[in-house]
Amino acid sequence: QHQPRRNLSVHEHHSMKILQDAGILTPKGGVARTAEQAYEIATVLVEGDMVVKAQVLAGGRGKGKFEGGLKGGVRIVFS
Repeated sequence: QHQPRRNLSVHEHHSMKILQDAGILTPKGGVARTAEQAYEIATVLVEGDMVVKAQVLAGGRGKGKFEGGLKGGVRIVFS
């Protein structure tokens, strides 16, 4: 009998932590669930333009969306 295989799906921030724990350099970032949390993270990073990503495990970045109607799951924020 054939047993179906399941690919491992993890959020990007979890995969970044795995890489960091292995000594691999990764971009700086953080996890925010509110606009206020995103602002706090941005003020700590203060390194120019940033990328905001809606993280979903539902088939890629195109499935993500932001409150307010922005679709696509990835937005560049210019400082």
